[in-house]
Amino acid sequence: MSMEQEHQSALRGKIDLRAILRLESGLHIGGASEFAPIGAVDSPFIRDPLTKKPIIPGSTIKGAMRTAILWRYLREHPEQARHYWNGMCGLTRADRNSRRAQQAQTREMEQDILHVLGANAKKRADAVNSAMRGLRVSDAVTEARGTIILQKIDESTQLGRLQQSEKRLPLFRECIPAGTKLRFSMTADFSMLAKIGVTSFADIVEALRAYTQDALRWQESAFGKKDAHLFREADTADVLLGGGTGFLSKTLVRALAQHLADVPHADVLQAGRTVRPIPGRAAHPAEPLAALECLLSGNPAGRGGPGR
Repeated sequence: MSMEQEHQSALRGKIDLRAILRLESGLHIGGASEFAPIGAVDSPFIRDPLTKKPIIPGSTIKGAMRTAILWRYLREHPEQARHYWNGMCGLTRADRNSRRAQQAQTREMEQDILHVLGANAKKRADAVNSAMRGLRVSDAVTEARGTIILQKIDESTQLGRLQQSEKRLPLFRECIPAGTKLRFSMTADFSMLAKIGVTSFADIVEALRAYTQDALRWQESAFGKKDAHLFREADTADVLLGGGTGFLSKTLVRALAQHLADVPHADVLQAGRTVRPIPGRAAHPAEPLAALECLLSGNPAGRGGPGR
């Protein structure tokens, strides 16, 4: 997914920026759905309750920005990152069921980095202390209504084998196709954001792009031999969003691991899944490669690919 600046203005000491997200691959963000029988669309795209048009929630976009800002901080402070990473690895070695302890440590780390405003000195965990209060992001909206239906395919069990086979899964996702443009706005109070080293919108976009490309290179180490051309198509990606990108857009495991060898694929990669249009069910079937659902953890661009 790429970003374009549309308009910037100042408002009472804050800066307002209007921008455009352009999808380089198909995108799925699941909305509420009732029970669906096997073979039916089990996850429709989230929509505005009034217009019924597809939207990307502002919280989704801001969450990806937050992770990228944290990633940049950890890269700029490698010894601090190594301390956090060693602590997390220690928890894993001590207890295989250490997820809660790891989550608690991650929250503490994020508070160390982001909760620097001192608005509530008695309770550091209070959100009023977070410098990210200085950034507001609206929902991204589009005038387009057309969607496509894509099926998930599991190919991860064949990683590393000479002859890879694919297993079709009875799971279907509603996606908005590649090329769709969505408009959104950001409002920033850089007096707050400067506390975490963010002094301009360019800082945010550059952090997003750098983190995205770092994540894609890591995925390429696992999937690049088969899908090299799709990674080349992702060379200009600014951000990963949508269903399945949570490992990269919401967690700091990849950000904490300073070397690729620190993140064993067997430990952190979920089932690698790709999607393909279903004949007769695609509203826009002309883009079988570009219109791919956002990646699941560890998948390459396009193959379950990132909304970029």
